[in-house]
Amino acid sequence: MKKGKIEIDTQGTFAQDWEDVLTLLYRPLITDRSFTLYHLLRAMRGKTLDMEEMLRLCGFSEKRLESARQTLEEFRLLKTYQKAASREYLVVLFPPLEAYDFLKDNTFGRLFVAQMGSKSYDALKLHFASRNIDTQGMVEITKPFDSARLQNWNDDQEAIMASLRPGEKTGGFERSFDFETFFVQMDRVFPPRFRTRKNLDLIASLASIYGIGAEEMKKYVNRACNPYTHAFSPEKLERLVHATLKKPVAAPEDPYQMDPMHFFQMRQSAPMARADESLIRDLSEKYGFSNEVVNLLVEYLLDVTGQKFQRAYVEKVAAAWNRLKITTREQAQKQIEAERSGMNAAKTPGVSTGLPEWYDYKPNTPVSEELLAKALARQKKAAGK
Repeated sequence: MKKGKIEIDTQGTFAQDWEDVLTLLYRPLITDRSFTLYHLLRAMRGKTLDMEEMLRLCGFSEKRLESARQTLEEFRLLKTYQKAASREYLVVLFPPLEAYDFLKDNTFGRLFVAQMGSKSYDALKLHFASRNIDTQGMVEITKPFDSARLQNWNDDQEAIMASLRPGEKTGGFERSFDFETFFVQMDRVFPPRFRTRKNLDLIASLASIYGIGAEEMKKYVNRACNPYTHAFSPEKLERLVHATLKKPVAAPEDPYQMDPMHFFQMRQSAPMARADESLIRDLSEKYGFSNEVVNLLVEYLLDVTGQKFQRAYVEKVAAAWNRLKITTREQAQKQIEAERSGMNAAKTPGVSTGLPEWYDYKPNTPVSEELLAKALARQKKAAGK
């Protein structure tokens, strides 16, 4: 890897004891320099560094850095990519295998026994085995939380907390998704360590917004799990689900019960732009609207804005609906009727139509011939004419 820019990223889920595994199982098989480089890259994830800065931070020579990097790659802890015909690199750090997977790995397990001996292998196998903590005959003396710390908490703060608390807006997705069916025969593909609240919310949210059932979602999650690194990639899952928009979907008798993505695509009869897709996800995830409410809101906004669907105005209306606590189809329809009535009654000069002032603004200032001539002269001069 020649001198240049190095972007550092991570992929996969780091288990709670990943540092223990790296220290006790990987470190005896890799060099101390590789061990140090791994922690440096982990600490600098999300950053872009010059090669000189990388060498300065790790204290290695360029040759030793290259050797340490290649060792991490051999042990499936790192992947390196180079942009074509440039000195721009991307290094992706992967979490260590879990202890059980490392010790039973055909390569790593044998290598550990060959280098450290069978006694060390058995000792660490016992070390990482699950143990029940025996507290019999002991009295817990842990200090409980002092509720007086929240004695000044008030209703306003509680309202703010309700809007910020993780899961409040996506809990509905998790309740509506059939996880019981999804988890059947998924223990090896999607083990419990991947079943964090964040990952489950993502799966349930994508299923609802894109109209994907539990059995079909199994296939996408399976493809989003790397069989070699044993890592789950939420980003890959999102890409796979996004690709489903290319498949035509028949509209049901009641189109408002469709998933929002296909409903929007049907309404505009064209492929969906990424910006529109992101905005519709926000309507479902950020504001917590049901699919029916999102579809009614989308149809209404496309109609009143002439198919422009601009984020600033969409979020303004969505925020208003959220404050009005609109959660059902009936409430959304009544609100739309009320807003349409307000627009029809406000067509007299000086009365707001509900749209922002800039939305339909058309400049009517006369053109200055003098300014236009000067601008054209500057353009010719810049072009060397």
